[in-house]
Amino acid sequence: MSNSFNMYPVLTPEMTDTAGVKAETFEFMYNEGREIYPLNITDISQNENNISAAIEDPRCEWYPEKYNLGFSYSISIEHPSAFFGKDGIASRKSILGIAIRWMSVRSEHRGVIHVGDFSCTETELTFTVNHKFAKSVLKGSLVLETILYLKAYGDPDFDEGLLASSTGTVFGTINTREIFIDGNGSVFPIATVSDPSKPLWWVYYDSLDPLLDPFDDEYVEIRLNRAHPAFELLKIDSSFKESTLFLEILSSALLIIVESVQETLGPDWYTVLSGQQFARGSVAEVIYHFVIKLGWDTSSPAELSQSIHSFLDNNIKGGS
Repeated sequence: MSNSFNMYPVLTPEMTDTAGVKAETFEFMYNEGREIYPLNITDISQNENNISAAIEDPRCEWYPEKYNLGFSYSISIEHPSAFFGKDGIASRKSILGIAIRWMSVRSEHRGVIHVGDFSCTETELTFTVNHKFAKSVLKGSLVLETILYLKAYGDPDFDEGLLASSTGTVFGTINTREIFIDGNGSVFPIATVSDPSKPLWWVYYDSLDPLLDPFDDEYVEIRLNRAHPAFELLKIDSSFKESTLFLEILSSALLIIVESVQETLGPDWYTVLSGQQFARGSVAEVIYHFVIKLGWDTSSPAELSQSIHSFLDNNIKGGS
């Protein structure tokens, strides 16, 4: 394994704490005509500065091919001057910038979103950025990295000779968010259909190779039937939290999906549990998050059902 060494000071967690950097949670939404609809975010796994999450639309309508995806994000710095001078990362006469570096690997799109910039003389400040991705730009997942970089270099004082001097130098990442895009949010791959001849709900599952097949509506999906007389009882147009019936359907559907993956993989099921040899964004990777990261018990259908119910009670209903 190779190691890389920087010839200048870089961003550290200690420096971020000293500066009092506080990043707010990303808020996501989409437009349908003039109406703006909020999207819910469910954490799949996380550590202090690196969170994986999934989008869930209470209306069960949002898909990246059909709608845009907007977000709002704020970040504040209590002591900006902590980043400057011989104990910081930039000379006192320089200007630092904050940006969001984003990429969606499966769609082969990436870019940089400017958030704001500041100098050594600034006092406490807050930046807010609003951005909108056009429909069909994102696929699979969206990675958002908040970075700190040298926007403009200023002549150093006598004690600042070892600080970075190249404009555009990235000093480090403040935080990273990976948002799973496909399948109405990956955790809940839900779609609505209208067919009077069909039941209220069913699970569509067509993954022959869960280790490679992406977790999207081409391979797995929970389908709710708007044409069924009982559909209004699901209260889909308001919120998951308001319908016990919907949560029971969701629990049963997730049970079917996990058991379908088990059946499809056979002996390779243990590959999923080990967290190895599956493609990023695949059906198997999402099931891995369910089973390992969320602690779902797959030792028997009864234990799995109880695990899923507990997860939904604690995360969708908000606990009791």
